[in-house]
Amino acid sequence: MNVEMKWKKKTGNFQTGEYLIVGDSVIVGGYSYNALRPKDDQEKVYVGNVNLPNHPYLIANHLYAPSIESIKLNMELAVITWFRKVSDPSIGGK
Repeated sequence: MNVEMKWKKKTGNFQTGEYLIVGDSVIVGGYSYNALRPKDDQEKVYVGNVNLPNHPYLIANHLYAPSIESIKLNMELAVITWFRKVSDPSIGGK
């Protein structure tokens, strides 16, 4: 399954990070700097949210990572996995 995704920078006041867009205009999540993490926790520098309907194979809607590259990769993998599971006929997908 090929899912077309792109990243768009958040432009609002006091916003950081980017939105993850599927197709032309469907925002399925985004990431930002995690200002609420403990100072010494270097594994949760960025937090991402995946806003897709709940599915038993999607472990969590919140993802954490130490770098921008890794949070983007984790979010893209979560979205691809979600689309694969939803389209799998053995679990009720189409």
